[in-house]
Amino acid sequence: MFSKYTYQAMLTAVLSGFLLSACGGSSDSQNSPSSSNSSATPTQQTYAELSGTAFSNKPLADAKVNAICKDGSGFKSSVTTDQEGRWLGEVNASQFPCRIEVQAEQKYYGYAQKAGNVNLNPLTTLAIVGTSGKLPSAWYTEERNLDSSRLQNTIKNLITEFKQEGYSVDESRGWFNSLSDLNSVEFKVVQELLAAIEENPNIEDFEALLLLIKDGNISQIPAKPDRVITVPWNINLNACVREKIEGSDHIESYGKCSGAVLKDFQTTDLVDDASDISCSLHKENNTITLTRGTQSLSVILDQEGADGIMINHNIIDDDGFPSYLLVSSTGIYDFNFQYNQGLFDFRHSGKLMAAYIKGPSAEIRCLHPDFKKLIEHYGGDADDLDDE
Repeated sequence: MFSKYTYQAMLTAVLSGFLLSACGGSSDSQNSPSSSNSSATPTQQTYAELSGTAFSNKPLADAKVNAICKDGSGFKSSVTTDQEGRWLGEVNASQFPCRIEVQAEQKYYGYAQKAGNVNLNPLTTLAIVGTSGKLPSAWYTEERNLDSSRLQNTIKNLITEFKQEGYSVDESRGWFNSLSDLNSVEFKVVQELLAAIEENPNIEDFEALLLLIKDGNISQIPAKPDRVITVPWNINLNACVREKIEGSDHIESYGKCSGAVLKDFQTTDLVDDASDISCSLHKENNTITLTRGTQSLSVILDQEGADGIMINHNIIDDDGFPSYLLVSSTGIYDFNFQYNQGLFDFRHSGKLMAAYIKGPSAEIRCLHPDFKKLIEHYGGDADDLDDE
């Protein structure tokens, strides 16, 4: 079931794919939320800009965003989220308020009384249901506006309940119009809430919670779980250039990545592959540093041709999502390791499965404990990485 290959062979194979594809790569042109220009603009009509971030426990990427305003009109042109859930669109400036919907695996809703930021996430959806007394899909299509004072009272009651259940809600922030992006406290609360629903035997899913809130059962918000596994990586492929790999139908290749491909983070969920020494991985700006004990090695994401990501659809996690293999270096790539060169295996589950940096005179090899146990279970050793 498993075939073994060394760290160096794995790194060499991945880097070879980048170097071979770098010559003929092509770049995707879409680097921002889409809002195409309309070919026919009505005379003397003024448009107002709406924008925001759509997320559940992860950004809602490539999702369609719709609007219904006072006169039944919507966005001037089609609106779609980018890889981080951000979106941008225009509506008739004289037709507020507008009801907003994002179509992903689960629909979420927002409400715009004026131009500016509009959030689309589970918290805004709960507030709409609690205020309207209707399921959000019915509210969205029935041309029903929200009473402002009742909406604020609903949010206040929800915040009180969230705090009682252990969530760190910032009551000074507006749920609908404060900037709630992937660095916000709202994103963390949403991740915790959806994890709590999964663990709660009395609430089947988010739709079931909406039914409870619709009927006035705000006290049914589930308690914050002791431990939440989130998806912290939020890999931004728009920070890279798409490349072609001839003859491969299961690998996507992206090169020339900048430091924006990953948000800054630090994780300590790693252990040395051959001992019990703990490891940590830290990204700041365009530098990634792997530390084992007192030893540290770094690589730099500075848009060299082979600084990039390979998405391998043959390596999948329990949720069916592929592996993201990030590679980077402190200099020009070469297979003699004259510079520090690194390989990092990110998974959708939130786990960093493997981190490896090798340089002219040193190397650090670290694994997630679960991955290390898996290798040991199938008879691997400290010099091997196993690929299913």
